[in-house]
Amino acid sequence: MISKKYTNDYKIENVLLPDGRVVSRPVYCGKYYGFSADPHNVRRARLSMTLSAAVYWVFFWAGLCFRSGAMKQWYVSLPYFCGFLPAAFLTGSLYYLWLYTLKPPAPGLTREQKDRLYTRISQCSFTMLLFGALAAAGLVIYYLLGAEGYAGFGDILAVVSAFTMIISTAVVFSARKHTKTQVIP
Repeated sequence: MISKKYTNDYKIENVLLPDGRVVSRPVYCGKYYGFSADPHNVRRARLSMTLSAAVYWVFFWAGLCFRSGAMKQWYVSLPYFCGFLPAAFLTGSLYYLWLYTLKPPAPGLTREQKDRLYTRISQCSFTMLLFGALAAAGLVIYYLLGAEGYAGFGDILAVVSAFTMIISTAVVFSARKHTKTQVIP
């Protein structure tokens, strides 16, 4: 199924099958794209982004596993939880980055594949960075207001998790430039 955004990149072509039937099939007629960075830099960025995303997920779930007084406050937990969806989309984009760098498509990447990589990685990492910063700001506000219900290890882990998530997302955001694509002539 092709999204409405990419329908102009395809045309319908009629194909005659050996049994005499005519079948209509979509054929890509848009531009093809390739990575503009050196393949070594793309592989290095792919590895660093994957490790950073793994660290993000470990600390995301670690911050939720232990009882924390800070996580009971909506201004801490809401931005923390909102980081889940962009992180899931980023993980999907990293899957496609691995797929397209290990077995690149023969003519090049289509516009849809290009958007899955650079555009989605940029948007998701920035959104995750924003939500992580809001969660960290909520933690700072929580401790400035007096930290009611201090739970010990859970609160310390919540702070470490929020700041580690910000750092790992910043690594992804800075490495995204190596996944930029250009038109293949």
